[in-house]
Amino acid sequence: MYCCLSPVTPSTYAHFIAAAPAPTHTDSITSINMTALSKMLAVREYVAGQVGAFDERYKETSPARVVGTTLAAAYVLSKLYAVYEDGVGDAAEVWKETFFRYLRKYCGGLLGYQKGIDEAKVSFLKEFTEKQAPVKAAHEALPEQGLEREAVLSLCKEHASINSDYMGGQYSGSIYHGGMEGYTEFINEAMAMHQWTNPLHAGQFSGVRKMETEVISMVVKMFNGTEECCGAMTSGGTESILLAMKAYRELGRLEKGITRPEIVVPVTAHAAFDK
Repeated sequence: MYCCLSPVTPSTYAHFIAAAPAPTHTDSITSINMTALSKMLAVREYVAGQVGAFDERYKETSPARVVGTTLAAAYVLSKLYAVYEDGVGDAAEVWKETFFRYLRKYCGGLLGYQKGIDEAKVSFLKEFTEKQAPVKAAHEALPEQGLEREAVLSLCKEHASINSDYMGGQYSGSIYHGGMEGYTEFINEAMAMHQWTNPLHAGQFSGVRKMETEVISMVVKMFNGTEECCGAMTSGGTESILLAMKAYRELGRLEKGITRPEIVVPVTAHAAFDK
């Protein structure tokens, strides 16, 4: 369509301005959408140009090489991300530890690491077998026929004779036998009363639940805890440390936003802190 206008005069201009509708909110949205669309088209054109340039540059490269390089790069990036997620402490120490771990894993034979590990295994086995009392053949698989009661007790006595004389003392941090006359019999008697209970079913074994609650209450009072304090029975020191660290980790994450916590302990700390 063609439109023919006479020369514009001030009066004609004023007439058109007065007759033209004022811009509305819809017009503003349309203008914004058009701007966004033009930017998207510009980005699309740029990406298409870069893809075309990439294809032109590597058009002679074999597909297998492209796929292999992509997979290798993805693997390396995933390992680097895993190191970033799992790494604790100084970043340089984390990268150094990771570097030497992979060096030992993939180049251990060439660098002599594997030889040192094999020698350590031989030395370890030799040390324990020399100190161990002679025993009968080991049972490496379930017997075809079950053993009688006396045979089982005989095996238990045989294995007990292999143990060191831990009742004589000179052991640190491993045995807590009480050292009192008749203490073992006392513990055995108490254990026999609850041998087949299962704390997992607290409703069925109310007595076990009551004992667990009382022990937790005693420990809370030892540490001057309040009524809001709670606890749980564990299988030993290692599990107790792991659960305590997990509780502090979750507390820091949920209430303080700590996503990469640190543990400050001396080098003499329990091995469970490393776990």
